[in-house]
Amino acid sequence: RRRRGRRRRVGRRVDVAIIAGESVVLLEFKDFFDTLQAHVDQVAAYARDLSSYQAASHNRRVIPVLVKTLSDAEPIEFGQVWITGATGLCACIERTGVSYWVGCAKHESVFAEYAGAFAFLLRDWHARGDLAHAGELAEQGAFWLGEVLTGFLLEKARIGYVPGKGSKAAESSARALGDSGGVKMADALHAAGLQLRASRFRIAATIYFETARNIYEALYAQNPENVDIADGLGMALTNLGGLLSDAGQIAEAEPVSRRAVKTYEALYAQNPENVHIADGLGMALTNLGGLLRKAFQIREAQYAENPENVDMGRGGLGGALNNLRVLLRRQIAEEEPVLRRAAKIYEALYAQNSENVAVGHGLAGALSRLGVLLSDAGQVAEAEPVFRRAVQICEALYAQNPVNVAVGDGLGVALNNLGVLLRNALQIAEAEPVFRRAVQIREALYAQNPENVHTGGGLALALSNLGGLLRNAGQVAEAEPVLRRAVKTFEALYAQNPENFLTGSRLAVALRDLGGLLSDAGQIAEAEPVLRRLVQIREAL
Repeated sequence: RRRRGRRRRVGRRVDVAIIAGESVVLLEFKDFFDTLQAHVDQVAAYARDLSSYQAASHNRRVIPVLVKTLSDAEPIEFGQVWITGATGLCACIERTGVSYWVGCAKHESVFAEYAGAFAFLLRDWHARGDLAHAGELAEQGAFWLGEVLTGFLLEKARIGYVPGKGSKAAESSARALGDSGGVKMADALHAAGLQLRASRFRIAATIYFETARNIYEALYAQNPENVDIADGLGMALTNLGGLLSDAGQIAEAEPVSRRAVKTYEALYAQNPENVHIADGLGMALTNLGGLLRKAFQIREAQYAENPENVDMGRGGLGGALNNLRVLLRRQIAEEEPVLRRAAKIYEALYAQNSENVAVGHGLAGALSRLGVLLSDAGQVAEAEPVFRRAVQICEALYAQNPVNVAVGDGLGVALNNLGVLLRNALQIAEAEPVFRRAVQIREALYAQNPENVHTGGGLALALSNLGGLLRNAGQVAEAEPVLRRAVKTFEALYAQNPENFLTGSRLAVALRDLGGLLSDAGQIAEAEPVLRRLVQIREAL
């Protein structure tokens, strides 16, 4: 910077030229507070001359910058010229670089190597602590940049991953992007969460869903009438609630899931003909119903493992049991209308959109959860046709979409629920082929998706149910390898999720059945370590 009042050189030479990679930044200093058009024209002419008459600059981007040394103004872009005060010079130089990349990101159609350069850029910004620049890039870039961002987030979820703790790289990335992002950034975070939620990296999925939810919430507060933003918020809430529920974090999941329902109810009231919005509402309602069901199952399992625990209520064991019954009755009373509303919405959608996979999958999920509720309430005659309809819909979907994990998982759930109902009704001959079909579906899914936590858990549960049925039917030779496989699969899942109560409880059931089978067969030496492991799991629970 020159001292004020000092005489400048005469001639068409810029004060400073900075060569930065493929860019040249030209700085022209003026001891002024205000912006003069003559000064803007001067630095623009320097850039034009350099681009036109210097061979070495022909393939470089030349960026003219006017620096007003008596001003503290923030950098702004005025046509082709950047204008800044003295204190904003560093920020201006940095922003000219971001501006260059933003311009490059606006091309609608690019080849793979071109898009790959942006992945390297994101890694570099992350390493330098400048990832917040990606916010502007995401919002102004073309659609393909969203895929690059999602790929970057998936990569960070795997770097330095620690089971049970997640990835510091994913946390820092989400924090930087969340502070700077808009709709497209929220979409990229949500997309990454969707790809990770069923993997062993689902802690990162939770972080990405939470960050997307926070961005959508801020946008929704400013734009409550925007359907796309409200839909994005509702879907992020639904998926976050489902993920927290799957991790056994029921207390955290419930307000999130209720917020999702509230958001979609408002949208649906204004857009009753919108299939996508109706599907979102049905999904949110089904998710909330499933969450209430899990709360019920966890409390039942806790009581089954601790029947003498007077802390479950007040006034001794009798008081504890009474309080527990009242609580469970309230949960069931709330769950039933939620699931019936979800099923009603999906039935109407399915009648008009029977080829829509998402609608069919949503209807089957709502029916499966409604059937479980009716079955647990002792309404077996009403539950059975509900389960059979869910299986019918899922089989039709699976026949057309055999590699769709969500469709296969839905069929596995529907078959398992029907099999359990028939087994409990002592219809063993009918239950066995249903359980065998569930194992068949789960085996195929697991073979294609060995990293998918839901797929592994579904296979383990199907094997456990089939093995238990065969054992009780006296088919010991066939039951043993099935139960051993169930235990092995559950052990792998429990090792990655030691705090998941439902996984631990299901492992305990498989160990109990295998230990009992071996003990009944007189194989005491083999039964003992299995039963000791059972005790260990139950004590941990």
